[in-house]
Amino acid sequence: MHLDINIMRVLFFLEPVIFHLTPDFLSCHFMWADIARRAVIERGGVFAMAANAEVCQRWQALQDEEDEERMVFPLDSFKVLSAFGYRRADYSTALYGSGAGANYLSEELREIRQRFRPDLVIATSQSSFVQHVFAGIPMLNIEQAPMPRLGQPFRTAFDPGGHQTKSILETHAQRIKSLPLSDGDRSHLRALLDSTYHGAVKIHPHLASAESELRRLCGGAKIAILATQPPDWITYEGAGTGAEVENMLYAWAERLPNGWVGVPTYHPVHRLSAEMEVALARSCPKLRFLPPAFTQGLTEPLLTHADGLVTLSSSSAMSALLLGKHVVVTGKSPYNTWCLSDPQDIARSPTLSPDEAMSTLAFLCHRYSHLHETLVAEPGRLLPLIDAVTSSANPAEWFMDMSDWSVERAYSLFASIN
Repeated sequence: MHLDINIMRVLFFLEPVIFHLTPDFLSCHFMWADIARRAVIERGGVFAMAANAEVCQRWQALQDEEDEERMVFPLDSFKVLSAFGYRRADYSTALYGSGAGANYLSEELREIRQRFRPDLVIATSQSSFVQHVFAGIPMLNIEQAPMPRLGQPFRTAFDPGGHQTKSILETHAQRIKSLPLSDGDRSHLRALLDSTYHGAVKIHPHLASAESELRRLCGGAKIAILATQPPDWITYEGAGTGAEVENMLYAWAERLPNGWVGVPTYHPVHRLSAEMEVALARSCPKLRFLPPAFTQGLTEPLLTHADGLVTLSSSSAMSALLLGKHVVVTGKSPYNTWCLSDPQDIARSPTLSPDEAMSTLAFLCHRYSHLHETLVAEPGRLLPLIDAVTSSANPAEWFMDMSDWSVERAYSLFASIN
């Protein structure tokens, strides 16, 4: 492989270990890969993907006849797991470590670094091995923006520091909360956030019934929404204790202080069986379960009627913080610097003041996140961000620079649902 050293080279890394659902599960992240590929091509650069063999094959199959051959670096999922006794949970835990251990993945990544010599590495998930092997090379971590969703258009967040650990949200939390804004801008942002939540009823037809049932279930007790994740996700296996979802929920609820009850909500792709919910509720009086129609996809709107949130490394923590709720985040997460980690302490977990919440929302609406539809239509919008990350010794400062922030941009990132 002979590459012009003057041409920008970008490596896109997708987690290579096979998911329980399907080996090419993370091909859903092609939407981000294609935006980055098109931006790099617009600059006259070279784009390559490192992923498991199935994902690479599917990526190459999307190539148009007029496109140049899509460069890939296939990785063998089972060889990646070989150093961990073929135990996914052990591998996932290692993704949150130092990344210094010798294994097949690190060896392959070193070979890719030597052969491809990337100027930028883009990743969509936590990987200490990527961070370790590509140390000294700028990185961008991509994920869905940690902002209220509630029927809003899809937004993509870009963090040059890390994904679940070492991110700007973790390392610059205090600065983010104290960014200066005018009183007028704070007022406009508050109105924008309030209208988003008030309009949620129109998006979620079951919400009014769910709220009524929530109040009936909990009586006069304080309510903690217990937001779960699918058990076969890297963030679930690596960021937490490895306990099964049912055991995690039981442990969370048991740790809640007296006068609090826990109400679980689920991700759209995974929920516990009705039989398991009955068994948990019988064993743990602090656990209350909503009817099945109300427990999936309603975490954020239900937060408006809850007193707090307990979650595992979930961006729903940010929505709860913006609402001024008490938040507990267990496991490794950028929100560990924003709140406490033991459900027993939920009542004293710090809440954001109104000013802190609006400063945080302003930061999230600025250079940190972008409308996905805008990036799809104009991938060149990504180039200034790439330039800032690859040319600065401290790219976080570019993201923290609010000198050209405007409330109009915040409105452009929200679509009114009223």
